Amino acid sequence: PTRESLNHSADCRKPNTTERNQRRLVNRAHRLKLILAILVVLIPCSLSAAPKRIAVLEFTNEANLSSFEAETLADDIREAALVLPSDSYIVMTRESMMAMLPPGTDLSKCSEAECEVDAGRKVGADLVVAGTVGRFDDKLLVRLKLFNTASAALLGQRSAEGRGLGTLRVSLKQ
Repeated sequence: PTRESLNHSADCRKPNTTERNQRRLVNRAHRLKLILAILVVLIPCSLSAAPKRIAVLEFTNEANLSSFEAETLADDIREAALVLPSDSYIVMTRESMMAMLPPGTDLSKCSEAECEVDAGRKVGADLVVAGTVGRFDDKLLVRLKLFNTASAALLGQRSAEGRGLGTLRVSLKQ
């Protein structure tokens, strides 16, 4: 057999479980990139308008993650939002939001749309991203919702999943 025929037969073999998982992970990453692109399209902004403030709330933690792990996932979403044009959008930090709220406010307990939108209004955000992390079919699942705080309209909703926290974070960052 020639080298070319060996390469051809290697290309035709069935993918193993690791390769399938890698493909799924890449597909999820592409979906999350699409989500960010959709968010940019869903969030209209005129060139003369002041930058829109985006608040990313702490995630409702139904997966019993540590508070550090749940906060890290919310930080991953803040980081992903930083790709939006800075002259059109300002991503609020956790610290700046907490400074505007009454002491002892726990945003991770806010899981209903009314509470999420109200929290966004209290911190002066134009848009609010709320999330829930839970377990489904032995996977971690994050559900994200984007609201307009002025109208309380749900502008978008997406999910991401991973077998573990590491693969979920990779999916959220891409």
